[in-house]
Amino acid sequence: MKCEIIRKTSKTGNIYYVLSVQLTETYSKDVFLDKSEVELLRALGYIK
Repeated sequence: MKCEIIRKTSKTGNIYYVLSVQLTETYSKDVFLDKSEVELLRALGYIK
């Protein structure tokens, strides 16, 4: 299963992160990360 962390910008200009999981060749699921999850991923070096 392939997954990646994607940085997105909302319509109002706020930055947020999602974990995009490729479940099948034709379907992916975006999992929205809250601030504590983003900080954990930063501390682990997955987000710069």
